Amino acid sequence: MIVLVGFMGAGKSTVGRLLAERLALPFTDVDDVIESRHGAISAIFQRSGEPAFRALEADVIDECLRGPFGVLSLGAGAVETPRVRTMLDGHEVWWLDVNLRGTRRRVGDDPARPMLAAPGLRERFDSRRALYAEVATHRLDVNRGTAKSVLARLLAMRERQTPVACVTIGDVVLGDGVPKIIVPLVGSTAAEILDEGAAAASLDCDLVEWRIDYYADVADAVKTAELSRTLKAAVGKPVLVTFRTKREGGQRELPEAAYFAVYDAVIAHGCADLVDVELALPAERVARLVSAAHAQGIKVVMSSHDFESTPPKDEIIRRLRSMQDRGADVLKIAVMPRTPDDVLTLLRATEEMHRLYARRPLITMAMGPLGAVSRVSGELFGSCATFGAAAQSSAPGQIPVDELRAILNALKPE
Repeated sequence: MIVLVGFMGAGKSTVGRLLAERLALPFTDVDDVIESRHGAISAIFQRSGEPAFRALEADVIDECLRGPFGVLSLGAGAVETPRVRTMLDGHEVWWLDVNLRGTRRRVGDDPARPMLAAPGLRERFDSRRALYAEVATHRLDVNRGTAKSVLARLLAMRERQTPVACVTIGDVVLGDGVPKIIVPLVGSTAAEILDEGAAAASLDCDLVEWRIDYYADVADAVKTAELSRTLKAAVGKPVLVTFRTKREGGQRELPEAAYFAVYDAVIAHGCADLVDVELALPAERVARLVSAAHAQGIKVVMSSHDFESTPPKDEIIRRLRSMQDRGADVLKIAVMPRTPDDVLTLLRATEEMHRLYARRPLITMAMGPLGAVSRVSGELFGSCATFGAAAQSSAPGQIPVDELRAILNALKPE
């Protein structure tokens, strides 16, 4: 979750709404949620006192942090509650830092702000600043400029951040060292899938991908979730669960509601280390899936596939950045090259994204024989994993696992 904290008048609600609109994410103002349910905050203070309000506020923040990935604005005093500070750990927290003069200039004598009338405003301001500094992952001075200029500086700071290069699943670290090898399982029956899983357990691969769109009974969400648990026990390696829609190269189509129902069941009752969700699906529903997965400690691969062509470099980067902004843990794109220059386009886009914008690991590839070089050159250009074929491949151009490992080791930089 992207969380905005700061004192009164910092512009958390205004900037938050602009940021959410820019990133195509939902926006939630905790104060608005509280007032819609319980009435004016000033009245709650008068009726029940500050301790009761802070407990109520913490409950609402907990609920919001478990909701769809988006932008969340906290009340100025929320950080005074230790439980809230603990809940913010692991989130992207922006401190919009306004001085007390700026607060008075922007807020005035607003009767809806109980703290303005309380004694010891300067002491409260100073103590809260220490708490903002404790929880914040980023600080932004907002004493100058308009909300739009603050937004522009925030976005620029996000782009300049040092990339968060690694995602850890068990003993596997995506984004560090030689690209990891993922082997797809494409059986249509439970017996075939478990046989493939047992074989993959002895292969020199790092993860397995269960392509549930190949599974004949995938529409039965309960059965699919139960099989994921059995498969995980049989494989003994991190498992990525993927339903690839037909329009992006998958084997079958499901109604949208059924697609998400299967994922919901796997997340809640199955066993997966990662799930793959396609970027092109409805943003709000994808956001709920991302949040549900994260609540269970499951990583999210967000993907985009073009089996017809290779988009321009800027479009490839745009899609990858959109995945990142929507809360994905791993960003994946696969394209179909028609010429050698298409392969170079994919590699240029990968390198530029990794160097300039990425805060999450990337998986990129050009499919088919023409794109084979993209499957083995990830360590040079910035792709953290590659797919290798076992008994059967799931996409054109996959190299057999043993050959792939040998090539990756031979190309490893000294």
